[in-house]
Amino acid sequence: MFARICPPLVGEWCAKAASKSWTDSTILQTRMYRSHKNIRPPSKSKLNYVRKPTPRDPWETEFLQEKYKHYRTQMKSLSAMFKAELEGKTGGISLEDAEKQAQEEHQSAMEWNRQENQRVRHIREARQAREAAEDLKKRLTMKLTKEEQAIELMAKREEIVRIEKEASKTFISLDTLDEAIERALATPVDYNFSINKEGQKIYKNEKIERFALDNDMVEPQ
Repeated sequence: MFARICPPLVGEWCAKAASKSWTDSTILQTRMYRSHKNIRPPSKSKLNYVRKPTPRDPWETEFLQEKYKHYRTQMKSLSAMFKAELEGKTGGISLEDAEKQAQEEHQSAMEWNRQENQRVRHIREARQAREAAEDLKKRLTMKLTKEEQAIELMAKREEIVRIEKEASKTFISLDTLDEAIERALATPVDYNFSINKEGQKIYKNEKIERFALDNDMVEPQ
């Protein structure tokens, strides 16, 4: 209601109240921008200009001043009422005691938070140490397994090399080529044979009876 009746006065009061919440950086920044003074002379049309004061109605001024006093009284009453209501919610203690109690509760909560962080840190460090030990054990096991596999592979390779060396003794070289040819001619091998049911080899030059040929022989495919 008062704002509708006296907008200029309320605007001035709001501007003064808002000016109290300015930060130092804002003030410094404003001063920095205002430090550049205008050194240019006024224009010729405004050399002899004198601003005329805004006309004010005496009755209206007196009325607004009286209403402003009422407004201040009402604001004080509301502030006292809210303060009493706040004290009632805080158990009937004063605002200073309530603030002190809130500060103590905050300190207690911070202490509990510190203890909880310390407890969780101990648990985390123990878990990390356990995981590091398990990881080291796993790495050692993998290393031993790889070493065993490498030893087995080396043993298999050495066995293959030994077998190949033993087999190389029977290989035919240029020095033993003539001897191998003479031995092959001296001991001919005939692969033209048949096999009966008992697994016996029957060669072509052997004399066999007719019924044995009919009953026991298995003709080659």
